[in-house]
Amino acid sequence: MGSFNDFGAFLRDVRQQSKKTLKDLADYLGWSIVYLSDIERGKRNPPSSADIMKIALFLKSEPAALLDKANRQRNRVELNIEQTDGPVADAALMLARKWTDLTEEEARDIMAVLERRQET
Repeated sequence: MGSFNDFGAFLRDVRQQSKKTLKDLADYLGWSIVYLSDIERGKRNPPSSADIMKIALFLKSEPAALLDKANRQRNRVELNIEQTDGPVADAALMLARKWTDLTEEEARDIMAVLERRQET
């Protein structure tokens, strides 16, 4: 199963570091312990991004790492542009259309811009 277990194992590590039990998290989310355990053991796919945000909030964890693990496991990225307009939404949509055509240098340039934004 290899990489299929990455999200679940990572979630379990974050949960345990937060000193929360499966029951604590399952109760918070309104899920069964069995369902959550199946996710942690890689028997189910990662939950939705909205649920991952709730999990991160409850575990007092940065959501980015959990979202990245889930997206890598799913081999896709969810991008909510609902409250975004104009050039920002256009840039996101264009990147989604063109990402397979990017060279490594172009990808590094985009990452540099985003990393500078993250520092501010």
